[in-house]
Amino acid sequence: MAMNFEFFRASQRHRVPIAPAWWAALVLVLAGSWLLAMWRPVAEQRIASLTPPPTADQVRRAALGDVLPLAKWLNLYVQTSDTQPGVSIPFGQLDYPRITQWLDRIVMLDPQSHYALMVASHVYFNVKDSERQRVMLDFIARSFEQDPEHRWQWMAHAVIQAKHHLKDLPLALQLARRLRETLLATPGIPTWVKQLESIVLEAMDDKQAAALSLGLLIDNGHIDNPQEIEFLLRSQQQLLQH
Repeated sequence: MAMNFEFFRASQRHRVPIAPAWWAALVLVLAGSWLLAMWRPVAEQRIASLTPPPTADQVRRAALGDVLPLAKWLNLYVQTSDTQPGVSIPFGQLDYPRITQWLDRIVMLDPQSHYALMVASHVYFNVKDSERQRVMLDFIARSFEQDPEHRWQWMAHAVIQAKHHLKDLPLALQLARRLRETLLATPGIPTWVKQLESIVLEAMDDKQAAALSLGLLIDNGHIDNPQEIEFLLRSQQQLLQH
């Protein structure tokens, strides 16, 4: 979470001051909506479906030039969509494709924030429904492709979730391969991230392919730590001996 605060502090230096009247109006609207919902008889309460997210232009107009606070409000709005007056909706009944539309919009408006990816990975993924879990992993993979250098952590976590939680080794391999191919020449990325493909291949009992994947890392020339190179060579030899 320290990384999130760094991005948050950096964003604060570039904010445009927002008129107090705007904040007061927003608070009044939210408070009024909450009071009306609480006063409605329980018998009249219905589960409201999550509507499509506002367009980026709509958000920018409503934000009066500063989209970051509104993007953070959208975070809270979508995350509380499962709790409505008089009813709590299980995650298994939520519209996951619609939720990812909101998360996509949030990432578009606040690309430096990791909050939407964290919620997808650690909140919405924790449902006993493999199809919904796959929807969240697909969202993470799409977001990774948009900014691999700053979102590789979530993609690496998606590999682990596909391997250990979904028990879907082909999917884990697909995600791990995208990680290696995208980040192979990117400096500053830990070697273990690029090594995930080999780990998944070994779990699939394809030791020859796992050794080949390690060889690609070694031969690429972007690993300059002698100890890491020695470890990879030793791991490659162990794979080839079995």
